[in-house]
Amino acid sequence: MKISILPRNGLLLVRIEETDALVQHNAQHLKDAVLKELIAGGPHVLIDCGALKGIDSAGAGALITILKAVHRRGGRMGLVRVAPQVRTTLSVVRLTSVLEIFAKPDTPSRIDAIRDWAERVIGDPGWTTLEVEFAAHARPNDRLRIDLAGRLDGILQMLTTATESAETSGLRLPAREAATILLALGVGLGLLRSIDPQIPVSGLIDTLGLLTGQSL
Repeated sequence: MKISILPRNGLLLVRIEETDALVQHNAQHLKDAVLKELIAGGPHVLIDCGALKGIDSAGAGALITILKAVHRRGGRMGLVRVAPQVRTTLSVVRLTSVLEIFAKPDTPSRIDAIRDWAERVIGDPGWTTLEVEFAAHARPNDRLRIDLAGRLDGILQMLTTATESAETSGLRLPAREAATILLALGVGLGLLRSIDPQIPVSGLIDTLGLLTGQSL
C-alpha cells in the first residue's frame, strides 16, 4: 500500500493507493503515517478512499484511532469516494454517524444530504458565532486573522476536494470557486437564520443544484 499525504493550511489530504482493501496487514501503516503527519500538520484530515473496495475491523479501527486524534486537536475528519462495500462496513461499526462521508451515489442524493445538513446546522447560534462573530473579533489581530484564514482555507480545500471527487459532478465552475460561493452563502444565510429561523435554506440548495447542472 502507498499513502500520499499533502499538508495544506491546516488540512491533511490523504490518498490511499496501490491496494484495494484496508485490512489487518496494512491498517497500521495508514494509522502511523497519518498520526505522524497530524502532529506537525492538521488539525483537519480528508482521506480519499477511491482505491478501496473493502475494509475489515482492523481498517475501521485505524480510522477510529485517527478520528479520535483529530478530535483531540479540535479538527474534523472526512472521507471521499467511498465504495458501497466500504460504506456498509463503516455503517455496521457506526462510523458513518461520526465521520463526514462526502461521496454519495449520485449528485441528487449528495444535494439531499447537504439540504438535511443545512436545515440542522445553518443558523445554529454556535455555528454562526464561530463563522461570523469570531471573524469580526479576530480581524484587528493579525495573528488571529492569519490563523483563521488558514483554517478557512482548510475548510475550502476540503469542500473543493470533495467536489472534485464527485463521480457524477456536472460542475459548471472551477471546484474552488464553487466551494467559496457555497461557503459564503452558508455564512450569510446562517447569520440571517440566527435572527429569523423561519428563513428557508432552499436558496442555498437551489444554487448548489444549478452549479452542478441540476434542474430546479
